[in-house]
Amino acid sequence: MVGLKFRVRVPLSLLKHFRAVGGNPMAIQLGEALTAFQQGTVDGQENPVVSMITPYKLWDVHKHITLWHYAIDPLILGVNKRVWNTFDLKDREIITATAQEAMAWNKKAARKVWKTAQRQSNS
Repeated sequence: MVGLKFRVRVPLSLLKHFRAVGGNPMAIQLGEALTAFQQGTVDGQENPVVSMITPYKLWDVHKHITLWHYAIDPLILGVNKRVWNTFDLKDREIITATAQEAMAWNKKAARKVWKTAQRQSNS
């Protein structure tokens, strides 16, 4: 990664991570990033698969993709404790089951997209 310019999301930890491995991280807004990719202003980017790579079809603006599993973008569902306590037991069970279904769907979608991205990068 030495000398490569990467578009990264804003968290400071990502900037530090890319600097630590020799990269040149740049916090660029998504609206500007697509143009930066097309013009070669940056060499690559760090993005979550489900929320960025798939909906924006980033394989159209990048020749290569590396899925290196250095981080995880979990789906975290939460509810205010006071609000949770207003639900009766049956409603809590329904909400919990629905949340578990949503998280299972997210995991399955992420893996499907990962496989699609692998096929795209190999062609």
